[in-house]
Amino acid sequence: MARGGARLNSGPKPKVQPIVDTVQTRIAVLNDPEPPENLSDESKTFWKSISGEYTGFDDPASARRLATVCESFDRMREAQALIKEHGAVKEDRFGQLKVNPATVVERDSRAAMMAALKALKLDSDVGTGL
Repeated sequence: MARGGARLNSGPKPKVQPIVDTVQTRIAVLNDPEPPENLSDESKTFWKSISGEYTGFDDPASARRLATVCESFDRMREAQALIKEHGAVKEDRFGQLKVNPATVVERDSRAAMMAALKALKLDSDVGTGL
């Protein structure tokens, strides 16, 4: 009880989703080979090829890892386009060379992609489309 006798969280209790519905939703997600809409065409193609061939794709965590691979790949490609457009280094207002922040995004996105591939045990198959 809080000060003055008022109860904390005295409002209505949130509705809890039954476990059966949650499991059925997860099964539906796993059986849906369609990639997330936010992915590039290149990543969607990779998603479809992996989800059709990969036999260890049997839980929601694997689907999330594959989404991480594809999202990281897309982010890496965006950073590479910026680096191509603006260069890897730029002069600041004092004439000093500074690293383009897109190079950090590229490096971090590549690392995230490789970590997710390794978690999916696909790190030896990196040349399969990305």
